[in-house]
Amino acid sequence: MRLAVLIGVCLLGCGRGQVTGQAPAKTQASVTTARAPSRSTADLARLALPHVVSIEADSAQGSGFFITEDLVVTCFHVVRGARSIRLKAPGWHGEAIAVVGWDEPDDLAILRITPRRHTKGLRLSNQLAPIGTKVVVVSSPLGLENTVSDGLVSAVRTDAHPRLQFTAPISPGSSGGPVVGESGEVIGVVASTLALVREGATWSQNLNFAVPATRILKVLLEGEDTPVAVFAENTLPEQEARWRAIERSLPELVSTLEQELGARLAAVYEAALRDCVADRDSDRLQQLLESRAELRNQRKNMLDTAEFLASTGAHGAAIGRVLLAVWEEFAAHPTPSTRADLEHVRSAVREYLEALERERARPSFPEAFAGFPFMQSARVIYEWCFPGFTIAPIAGFAEFTCPTALVPPPFVEGPATLSFLNGRLVVVGVDVTSYEKAVEMISAKYGTPTYARWQKDGWYQVERPSFSRNSAFNWTLKGGRIRVGRLNKAPFVLFIRNERDEAVANSF
Repeated sequence: MRLAVLIGVCLLGCGRGQVTGQAPAKTQASVTTARAPSRSTADLARLALPHVVSIEADSAQGSGFFITEDLVVTCFHVVRGARSIRLKAPGWHGEAIAVVGWDEPDDLAILRITPRRHTKGLRLSNQLAPIGTKVVVVSSPLGLENTVSDGLVSAVRTDAHPRLQFTAPISPGSSGGPVVGESGEVIGVVASTLALVREGATWSQNLNFAVPATRILKVLLEGEDTPVAVFAENTLPEQEARWRAIERSLPELVSTLEQELGARLAAVYEAALRDCVADRDSDRLQQLLESRAELRNQRKNMLDTAEFLASTGAHGAAIGRVLLAVWEEFAAHPTPSTRADLEHVRSAVREYLEALERERARPSFPEAFAGFPFMQSARVIYEWCFPGFTIAPIAGFAEFTCPTALVPPPFVEGPATLSFLNGRLVVVGVDVTSYEKAVEMISAKYGTPTYARWQKDGWYQVERPSFSRNSAFNWTLKGGRIRVGRLNKAPFVLFIRNERDEAVANSF
């Protein structure tokens, strides 16, 4: 009953005053009831322009118009979910401090603004405009403020939420602007346009729709002041609400990134994450969230590899640092160039690890041979030829031959053989060019040898020396012996440890 009385009073032209019972009080908008004389487009534009504002609501842009000193009408979809609503008119800037009322189905919102303007605002019509009524629209299409267009009311769509169909051209950003009738009153609020784009062409132009001004008074009387921040939270679209929730969760998510990805990659990932949220790019966000676990696992593998490389020595540590840095660059900026760099470093790591494995698999070179002739030669052969050895039939026995060995003294030329027993070097063998010269040089250092002859089942000591086939000279040393001899092939020199005889007796 009270609401009906208030509406009746306003329809009679209540003017400026307070509507009792509202908190805070609403200044009453002017409503026309009698038909005024028709005016030209220029006259209508001059009448409306001082009262029209451009609106920026977070990332949205639209239009609106004053109906009192501190109330602005616009479309609900322009300010929906907005935490900051800024308004601009010629010579004036302001902001919304509350939303007096809103109606989502009617697509209307009424803003209380500050600072107030000393204007009564535009008058509102209390009747649906008939078809054929001349109209002027003043708005900010695409942000172009104070744009005027004219046309006609082309249809009246009456249903639960009536709309005026009109022909005055509009564009995005016009929403919320006043549709002014030929007598100077606001007959509607620009709400939407209908356009069909097919194969690059736009069809159905100038099918535009406005909320009848009669709905504004209903929203004004039924609403109450709501702070902009509360309005924003209460009117967020479901999808935008999810984005806001994601924004609120970002600090917690970001706090763990550096530990997971390292400072450098975490900074790049965080920037990409914030860009996705700012752009509301759900596909890219999903890709980033899915890649996080993969990046975390890759980095852990890289750190483990770098740690292992560092444990192998200074050179390994240096390779590990390079590997981690190049991977971070690729992960942050995955381009063909950074991918090629990463593959190059990975190849270097593989080569280093393979060399390390060969080194670790190499039997230890026995220092017990120190002082033996050809000790340095044996080391050279060992380093040069490893791991080209083959396993001999005798259990635990391994040997390899370096067919191109050239080692001192000068008479040593040809194949060289290293033999191992259970991983220990037990024989160093080299071919020589001069049987007699080898015997002479070794006798000069180790004294008179004993003599031996090869028979069916091994070497047997004899009394008289000989340089013929199947002969040998032997020098007994601590822990082993030296043998210079000749069988059917070239003469040879062997340095034999005693352990060798335990498993390969009669093998020479």
